[in-house]
Amino acid sequence: MPPIKKSNKIDYEPRKFLYKGRVWQVINSSQAKDRFLFLFNDILIITKPIISPEDNTIKYQTKSILECKRLKSTLREERMSLYEYSRYFSHPAIIQAIHRFSTNHIKALREIIEQNLLPCTPDSISYFLHCAPNLSKRQIGCFLGLLEHTDILESYLTDFPFRLLSIDDSFRLLLQSLTLPQDALALDHLLEVFSKKWYEENKKRININLATILRIVYSILELNTSIHEQPHHSESKNDTHIITLNKFISHFTNADGTCSAPPEFLTHIYKNIEKEQLETSIDIREERKMFTLSYYNHKNSSVKHIGNKNAQQLTTLFPSRLSQRETSDYITISIPEPDPNIQIQIFGQDLRIEPSVLHFNNSNKAQFKVKASKSQGRKLVMFFKLGTNAPKYYSLEPKCIVIEPAFLRYSF
Repeated sequence: MPPIKKSNKIDYEPRKFLYKGRVWQVINSSQAKDRFLFLFNDILIITKPIISPEDNTIKYQTKSILECKRLKSTLREERMSLYEYSRYFSHPAIIQAIHRFSTNHIKALREIIEQNLLPCTPDSISYFLHCAPNLSKRQIGCFLGLLEHTDILESYLTDFPFRLLSIDDSFRLLLQSLTLPQDALALDHLLEVFSKKWYEENKKRININLATILRIVYSILELNTSIHEQPHHSESKNDTHIITLNKFISHFTNADGTCSAPPEFLTHIYKNIEKEQLETSIDIREERKMFTLSYYNHKNSSVKHIGNKNAQQLTTLFPSRLSQRETSDYITISIPEPDPNIQIQIFGQDLRIEPSVLHFNNSNKAQFKVKASKSQGRKLVMFFKLGTNAPKYYSLEPKCIVIEPAFLRYSF
């Protein structure tokens, strides 16, 4: 029999077209490139669409041709950052640093910086001091009072909404985040930087110089001690240790009879301090009530809870990121029982909080939403306790939301 001739024909599976569509190729958090994909059963072609100005037709410039069998998708590890609560604050080294901070704040921060878990920048360190759960407020005050930490203190104070608040309410908000240091030099330094920061934010709307603002801050501390921390047997209005309104205003009366601060400005401060005591220190023996945050995320249809006394619960917390102009789902703050004498005022950097003040008159729960603006980057949400029962509650630590460009909303 004659030999069988081998066919030179090559059998192959016909290429099948599956999909085409426009995507954004994300270069970094501020840059994305317009791309068009053509997907076949065996290859993926990435192209750049070019619109002809003459006839408005679109041509596609090939940028890459990839074999499908070699493709794989992975989550970008850099998405986990200092501002990613659920993973960052549950890291074993971070939890250990938080515990160690109460006895040695310098060593605690140095260790996580050396492990590349915390960038050694004023902005990153101040964020950590704001948001790390259950940090010792006494140690925060001692750390920020050190002269060599001035840049960190300035960054820490920049996150406060001082432009929206009076001097006494600003001081009250600061004292909810730290305990004033007992060392005289550290205390003086902290109060001087705070006074300067508040003055810079408000100097356009007040007719008071920086030196007077610093004197007012010291006088607020003295007034608070005089009214609220005197022995009970010294409640007589005739007691020389009690600072009356007239005496308080007279502290700012010059030799020629003029006042270095408007009397109505000083009267407002006096009335506020008289009505509600400053939290200059926390008695650890005193039992306080807790706020609880709950966040319903429709993206995964799960309810997330966080109590401000348990660091382990931080694995399920607050919305960690929003896209520009995106609105979060409802965030709920709960207390043990209804209380008409406690309110929470919420501030957000370049964020719209709706509503901005929560009341608990008839319910132990209140809800709010966070709406992002066009401004990108790290934003803090701060909670300010108001009302006569405010000292009976633990403070809520600030929460962080990263606002990303809209094109990152569905990135991977």
